[in-house]
Amino acid sequence: RGANQMCLYGDMLGGSDDSCVANGWRAFVSTLPLTLTDTDGSKTVNVKFRDEAGWRSDSVSATVVLDGTIPSSASVSISGGGRFTTTTSVSLALAATDATSGIASMAIANGDIDCATAAYEPYLQARSWTLANQDGTSVVRACFRDRAGNVRSAEPSTIILDRRAPTGVGVSIAD
Repeated sequence: RGANQMCLYGDMLGGSDDSCVANGWRAFVSTLPLTLTDTDGSKTVNVKFRDEAGWRSDSVSATVVLDGTIPSSASVSISGGGRFTTTTSVSLALAATDATSGIASMAIANGDIDCATAAYEPYLQARSWTLANQDGTSVVRACFRDRAGNVRSAEPSTIILDRRAPTGVGVSIAD
């Protein structure tokens, strides 16, 4: 026969983290909402089952990483931080850190970016990029998302795109 009671203990609110004696037994349900303790990190919930005859199962457990914190840092740099470029093809240096679940993806844009609706791609620390095809100051922005879905935007990086030689200049020799 199947279990008719269950006992939960571990990293959850409203109960002891170490035993069925402290937490008691409840009617078996196949799905049960739980609130985990609120600090980020690894969380384990243990369950024991009991049938009508009083037989108890060994503990079974599930572990998940709780990450409610945005990545701790994020940055984007164009062409090694140079002030000028003569081409729209540049390299980006990208960096982000997240101590709990790690960085999973990034989104990059010329100009403005909305991190909530941006198109994300797998996280890389270096990437080729094409600037907007307009001479003058180019702005690149980036967002980084950790494995739990928390997002952080980087400060924008700028570079001046200058594809024209100087004009209106000359030289004269005085007698």
